[in-house]
Amino acid sequence: MPYNTKNRYEQGQALRKEIYMYIVSYIKLVGYAPSVTEISERVDAGRATVWKHINNLVDDGLLKTNHPSTDRAYTPVGYGIREISKEIK
Repeated sequence: MPYNTKNRYEQGQALRKEIYMYIVSYIKLVGYAPSVTEISERVDAGRATVWKHINNLVDDGLLKTNHPSTDRAYTPVGYGIREISKEIK
């Protein structure tokens, strides 16, 4: 059976989308990014594969981080934590 490059590419894109959507939904629910272990368990992929896709998402501009290769140190572009003023008027 010949190697099907197109099929492997499409599988990789589907996994990358699943990882991205899980990160976004996790942040919306909990307020911070999931660990790579949590992602790998959720999408049924190895940690190295998840790291590869996270790095690709950073390279593509969909995720950002100030600390590459650090768990929970990435956020989707366009999401952020707003500073809330605790001043009482």
